[in-house]
Amino acid sequence: PDEVKLTPQLKMSPKQLELKVKIDYLLDWKWPTGAQLSKEEAMWAELKGSTYSKAYTFSPFEVKEFMDPPKDAMEFVKESPKVDIAMEAARLVKNHKMAWTYWVVMYVAKYVSHTDLMVDYLVNNVWFKKEEVGVIKGGIKDEEKELIKDKFNSWKIKVLIGWDNIKEGIDLQMNGVLSINLAPWWNPAELIQFWWRVRRQGNPLNYVGMMIPLLENSGDIGIF
Repeated sequence: PDEVKLTPQLKMSPKQLELKVKIDYLLDWKWPTGAQLSKEEAMWAELKGSTYSKAYTFSPFEVKEFMDPPKDAMEFVKESPKVDIAMEAARLVKNHKMAWTYWVVMYVAKYVSHTDLMVDYLVNNVWFKKEEVGVIKGGIKDEEKELIKDKFNSWKIKVLIGWDNIKEGIDLQMNGVLSINLAPWWNPAELIQFWWRVRRQGNPLNYVGMMIPLLENSGDIGIF
């Protein structure tokens, strides 16, 4: 099938804006208080700042050093614009007249701390049944991974959230209509690998969607 690529530009949430100030201090070789770092401290801070500058684009709650855990699924989603738009995209697919036929895959890469809250939100706010939401986690056994894949390809699982191990070795083309990459990484090969889980021979659609939400004035600039 042909591809339709969507790259919505999103504004930061209040907590992301708060966090950006602290991360920028680290990248400038300063403590979040503004105090200057020594040379030894600066090397450590720059590495940490680079890591955090990517993590907080997915969700500010991934930067646990500076951010308290979210109170609930609602706070997690609404303070994480990429996750929020993914939830609304799933809602649109769910409410489409052909919704019983085609479904959504979300890729969270290495940011796996809050997939339970994503499932909670999909069930309690987008109104999927719990058994209609699947998660392929790290360390999952091959037979369990195959079972989840088969449920997705047979309309039983309607939203699939995948960690790093969804990039390869799993075919989701039978019912996949929209892939959402919530954590584009520095290596463009990861983007292509995930994309081809859905857009491959055997998909009955004329086109499939690939959404890559990007956060304004963030580390996403270094990738796209």
